Amino acid sequence: MIAGDFLEVTQSRSESFECIVTAWFIDTAKSIIDYIETIYRLLKPGGCWLNVGPLTYHYEDMLDEMSIELPYEEVIRIVRLTGFDVVREERIVSYYTINRLSMLQNQYTCAFFEAIKPVTS
Repeated sequence: MIAGDFLEVTQSRSESFECIVTAWFIDTAKSIIDYIETIYRLLKPGGCWLNVGPLTYHYEDMLDEMSIELPYEEVIRIVRLTGFDVVREERIVSYYTINRLSMLQNQYTCAFFEAIKPVTS
């Protein structure tokens, strides 16, 4: 694991990974499009991207930060336009920091998908 900004620390890692898993991650981007393009670049041909998480967009309420917040339908469209083959997608319910004894429980509807970078891109 490398600490730092995802886009910066991966600049020299093109086609280095057979699989990338993003769990509760892609909505941390100022530009989700940059993250999608970077994940595509990082994967070897035939590589797999597994994603799960909500789209809560961490920068959406920060007026002094540029941020692109897209609905799921647009995100998956951009995933495909980037070159990925989406082989599985669904919405799943996930809980976040819950105490099963508490009356307060945070529940999210999350996007889950599996996308493959084609062998010939």
